[in-house]
Amino acid sequence: MKVGGLLAGAFEWSDYAQETITLEPNECLLLFTDGVTEAANPEDEQFGEERLEASIRSHHGAFSRHAD
Repeated sequence: MKVGGLLAGAFEWSDYAQETITLEPNECLLLFTDGVTEAANPEDEQFGEERLEASIRSHHGAFSRHAD
């Protein structure tokens, strides 16, 4: 995606750019907050973006599919 900016819904006064994308078969769009990647275990290690990506990749094919 080429558009970036403030997180959605953060401020009532915010303006947001729009972009249209097409997801190809086997592609997914993952929306998450920093609460996911900054979650920490008892050793205070954050989950992080790398672990999030690895988790998503390890579950490839387990997500909802469009019914034809």
